[in-house]
Amino acid sequence: MSLHRGFTLSLKLLVIMLVALTITSVALAAKTAPANSIYVHNQETGNGVAVIDEITAAQDGWVVVYKRADLKSDMIVGYAPVTAGVNHGVRITVDTARLKDVPTLWARLHEDKGTKGVFEWGRWGKSQSDVPVAENGQPVLVTFGTTGSGANLPVVPAISIKSQDTNTNKIVVDSVTTPVDGWLVVYKDPSLRPTDMVGYVPVYHGVNQNLKMAIEGWRLDKQKTLWAALYEDKGTPRLMEVGQKGETRADPLVTSNGQPVIAAFGTTAP
Repeated sequence: MSLHRGFTLSLKLLVIMLVALTITSVALAAKTAPANSIYVHNQETGNGVAVIDEITAAQDGWVVVYKRADLKSDMIVGYAPVTAGVNHGVRITVDTARLKDVPTLWARLHEDKGTKGVFEWGRWGKSQSDVPVAENGQPVLVTFGTTGSGANLPVVPAISIKSQDTNTNKIVVDSVTTPVDGWLVVYKDPSLRPTDMVGYVPVYHGVNQNLKMAIEGWRLDKQKTLWAALYEDKGTPRLMEVGQKGETRADPLVTSNGQPVIAAFGTTAP
């Protein structure tokens, strides 16, 4: 075989390998792209704000709230931008004048497909270019309860959390049901001393699902059990004051039938 022919074959082989690598990379990227999803709790909307607990979006877009199941553009009562990836605690200003006593709202994920940063799904006479997102051929859509008129939702406080590995310095709480806005705080001892606190996350009135909490894994000391306790946000709004920075416990424990709402769960400690 001549040197020239050998070089040509090697070059062809290199091209084939590069094409195969490119195809594999694209396939892997498609496979690992984040799945579109929405998690939201039942809540009071009389203050003009709806909070979406978590939105995962494969691309920049919008979360849009409707007041009827037909999801027509004239049924939109609020929307907010979302970015590609995981979005936590997305706050949406809703038109309370149009809600009245509507008991259920619908949150749907839309693309930002037209003019970037401008919501164009049937708004201001624009063409409907920010189309709804589909996941496996289905719209990314969830419903959530709303009191609308301002009365409290009849909820019973509860914590559901499975045993899990904490070596990643995070945990996932399956669900928290709370009658008030507040905090879920995790401790390494059932006495719930502030010095034994290892992490916390905000929770909102109603059902909160798949909450991701960062924890201080280095403080676990090979604990095989942790305790999650539910607190009310009763002091300074949206400021966690459960034994933080020498503050008094202005955010008290939530109780049910006179007992604090606490759940124990197993852990693989570092």
